[in-house]
Amino acid sequence: MAQVDDANKNTNLAGDALKEIVATVDNITELNTHIATAAEEQSSVAESINRSIITISDISKHSTKAAEELSFSVDELSKLANAMRTQVGTFKLQ
Repeated sequence: MAQVDDANKNTNLAGDALKEIVATVDNITELNTHIATAAEEQSSVAESINRSIITISDISKHSTKAAEELSFSVDELSKLANAMRTQVGTFKLQ
């Protein structure tokens, strides 16, 4: 009878150990799901940041081009103003 009791006790201990293993595996699975979700969110944020950087780069290039065009226009206006000053300088008031 003692052997049956020992076997029964060992069976209960093994069952408890298996329940604990299943609970631990469930916890690990839940953690893996959270990690996967966080990784997807990080990827999405990284893509958004990348798009923003590209937009900033495009705006910067556009601003640089506009500044160059403005500088060219100012130089041209300066040349025209000097030419006009020279031409007006040829007239004399009487």
